[in-house]
Amino acid sequence: MADNIFKNGELLKAIGILNRCYKRDLKARLQPLGLNEGNFFLLTTVAESPGITQDQLGKATDLEHSTIARMIRRMVVRGQIERHQDETDRRIQRLYVSNDAKTLIPTINHEVRHETDSLTSQLTVDEQKQLFSLINRAIDGVKKKGE
Repeated sequence: MADNIFKNGELLKAIGILNRCYKRDLKARLQPLGLNEGNFFLLTTVAESPGITQDQLGKATDLEHSTIARMIRRMVVRGQIERHQDETDRRIQRLYVSNDAKTLIPTINHEVRHETDSLTSQLTVDEQKQLFSLINRAIDGVKKKGE
């Protein structure tokens, strides 16, 4: 492992600032749709994996079980997510995007793409690919450390 060149938390500060800016701007774009920067992520993940369970959703999003449960409960009340009992194991609840929320998915994807483009506008395509690769390597390292 290379020596840590970030002696005073500069990297964490930069990541934090970037995260706050992205969340702030995305929140402003999603609010008119009745979404925020957290529940859009769950909604699009469920849309990509219809019938996903709450446990699977937690693993896919790296969110705590209690956080997922609270967010899903709110989204069910708002009519964005539907729960259906599994046909073979009645203890399992499968999650689906409601018909009303399905109509939002293209708009959500457009808004997320817009914010991602804004976030990476100063980078070349190769730099964007490299950034994505490095972020994923860092995430993998953090996850391995936590195991």
